[in-house]
Amino acid sequence: MEKVDRMLAINIGHTLRLATSLMLVLAASARPSHASPTSLAITSDSEAERVFAQARNAWQARTEAPFLSYGILLRIANGSRHWDNWWEAYYRKSDQRFVVRRLVVPDDDEKRLKGTPLCIPAFGLKIFDTNSNAEPIFVEDPTIQAAESFGLLRSNASHVLGDLDSHETPSPGASAPPEIGRIQAVARDYVIELVNDEPDADESVYHLRLTPLHDQKRLRLRELWVSKDNYVTKKLIVDGISDGEPYDRARWVASYALLGGRVYLQQIKNEAPLHFGLTTLQQMEINFVDFRFPQQIPYYLFARTMSSRHTSRCGP
Repeated sequence: MEKVDRMLAINIGHTLRLATSLMLVLAASARPSHASPTSLAITSDSEAERVFAQARNAWQARTEAPFLSYGILLRIANGSRHWDNWWEAYYRKSDQRFVVRRLVVPDDDEKRLKGTPLCIPAFGLKIFDTNSNAEPIFVEDPTIQAAESFGLLRSNASHVLGDLDSHETPSPGASAPPEIGRIQAVARDYVIELVNDEPDADESVYHLRLTPLHDQKRLRLRELWVSKDNYVTKKLIVDGISDGEPYDRARWVASYALLGGRVYLQQIKNEAPLHFGLTTLQQMEINFVDFRFPQQIPYYLFARTMSSRHTSRCGP
């Protein structure tokens, strides 16, 4: 009798396990087939992850020059017409101070800034401008630095100065504050694929395709090209370059150049037209030019505005 009871208990256990397995199979088959990317068991290619890690390490090992100066050209264009805006930029490593100063050409500005715009104040939209040479949008001072990695490496934010006055100057031998930590993109944030099937591909670089697993507005990298020799970044594509419209909704291509042993931005360019309210721009380029590495930069260049452009912010 005891033996029969034991066999009965075993059979009941097997039956329950079989029923449970069947229920799980039925439940899985009832789920919709269009599961989101984050719920799929997707794994990155191991070689692609290795290349991505090496690209991040190249940024991590970067040591900035004590002083840096360069020019910034922002060009906007519609059809055959274009408008250029120039700035000079300075960077000081000791306190991570970054400042841009607009370069004003009086004759050029007189042509572009005269006239009267017709606006809708509540929405900041420009409907019409009596000056045919007026810029189609309000152009602000750029805040992207030449050493921007767009998420490959994020360190302590630098101090950005526009038209602010600051009379601080670092004491002799001053050093940057101790770095407590860095926030950077890691492999588990993306599905990373190595692209090998491109016709006429450059054999000297690795091409990676990145799909964010979460937080797409923060994880903006979509494609990355790095050198096979030293893993320095050659080019990348990002979805958005700021938190404001329409810059955060457009796809941008950023190219880099190797200067003084470090990579710096050469150009950022939109891939598709930008829509500023009722105004559409076909092209926007931010070019970084005339890089110099002086031994010293006078402190007053970080302290006072040398030139400014007084415009009324009538939206595009």
